[in-house]
Amino acid sequence: MQRDEYRESLDIDFLVSDVDGYRELRRLVTGEAGVNGLTMRDCELRVLRPVRADQYGLRTFLEVEGEAVKFEIVFEGHLALDMPSANEHVCGVWTLAMVDAAACKLLANADRWADPSVWNRDVIDLAMLQAPIDVFDAAVAKAARAYGDAVVRCLNAAVDHLCADDSQRLRRAMAALQVDVPEDYLRQRITALRRGSA
Repeated sequence: MQRDEYRESLDIDFLVSDVDGYRELRRLVTGEAGVNGLTMRDCELRVLRPVRADQYGLRTFLEVEGEAVKFEIVFEGHLALDMPSANEHVCGVWTLAMVDAAACKLLANADRWADPSVWNRDVIDLAMLQAPIDVFDAAVAKAARAYGDAVVRCLNAAVDHLCADDSQRLRRAMAALQVDVPEDYLRQRITALRRGSA
């Protein structure tokens, strides 16, 4: 939502890296009120499936304007998340600090860039994040503390995979994800992500 909704996404993800915070969220969501235990206003969330709670997170589906939307609170054990700055919020809800948004996408890319069902969404999201170089480099370093040189290796592999001269992969990924920006612009942004060898 911070990036003008450049692609379709039918999920809402929240991340927490504090174990005490996760324990409290888990207590609320698995309690009598369920997901509605998280709301601060008089609004009733329509839950489509029971909450699945485990060591990795809390997951369910909510109905929003007739659509099933995946709702997930992830316990992020790889990164200590920074406090967002004063302008990092959407509709009154804090978002990830830009360095953490980029670091999380780098980790996700390392996990799944070669999975064709994902359509390289993580590297596309990184390109559209438009993090300043110093912030992006800090995110690479932060992600590398968890995954080592796989972060840069997989980032470069995803960039090469999507942007090969003779490839239609980027165009197909854009269609599958309903990305609403010019292809040349996105290709340029993705290519700019490439880093020197780890």
